Amino acid sequence: MSEVGFRQTAEDVTLNLIDRVIQRTGDTSVISKVLRVASRMLRKRGSADAMKRHMTEPWMKDLLECQEEIIRCGAIPHYVEGYRNQEISYWVREAQWIFEDSGIRPVRRCLDIGCGFGTLALFCLRLHNCEVYCVDRSTDFQNEPLMRKHGMHFTVCNIELDPIPWDLKFDLIVFTEVLEHLNFNQLPTLRKIREHLAEGGRLYLSTPDAAQWGKMGRGYLDWRDMPYPQRGLPFIPGHSYHFSKDELFQLVDEAGFKVERFDYAPGFGARHLNVCPGLE
Repeated sequence: MSEVGFRQTAEDVTLNLIDRVIQRTGDTSVISKVLRVASRMLRKRGSADAMKRHMTEPWMKDLLECQEEIIRCGAIPHYVEGYRNQEISYWVREAQWIFEDSGIRPVRRCLDIGCGFGTLALFCLRLHNCEVYCVDRSTDFQNEPLMRKHGMHFTVCNIELDPIPWDLKFDLIVFTEVLEHLNFNQLPTLRKIREHLAEGGRLYLSTPDAAQWGKMGRGYLDWRDMPYPQRGLPFIPGHSYHFSKDELFQLVDEAGFKVERFDYAPGFGARHLNVCPGLE
């Protein structure tokens, strides 16, 4: 066996052992938390190798050009110095599906909820030449010159507590790396989003996989235990809840969606769930 092959085998055995210990000791134990950090360090190389396989895809070229355009328009240092090198690994399957679907169904309007720096919003604009609407709960990551240059609409909106600002139906809704940040039970928010999805439209959703990330939330054992949205409570930043695959499918189903596609994205040391639901 080659040195590389032996190293990969040894890492696989180690990761399997770590996962078993975590399962036995419980998700919130100190041992589990330490082991999860170790497993993410080991998995980072595997994540990087998985992403390399996508680098020759035509849609990846478009994504990388979108990132360069965001930087030219004045992205904040956090994006330039680090986040842009990680973000695609969280939702790489979503980007691939958006590209593939661009040749199947027309998109007149796109909504990006929790648009952050605007990578996927710009990607959708390039693919579909459509109207692009963006919301986020603050302007911390907003790239105003980018939005203005490309005619994208942006409004501050707390998707859990506020109505979606536009009385429109959208053919494509992006909801990546937001679900885990919601402070409240996620079902009302998913149902709100569903009401704005046009017939034949698709939702593109990504979130960390609890199987590798751990729950890492605020002590909730089940997403159903989280309180429903209510005003007056402080917003707590960070991750509130990590879903398993089965839990995510339950949530999507109860919100009135039908899963069309599912896959894992490698993430940056721990994988993410990528799901594409449509209307039932």
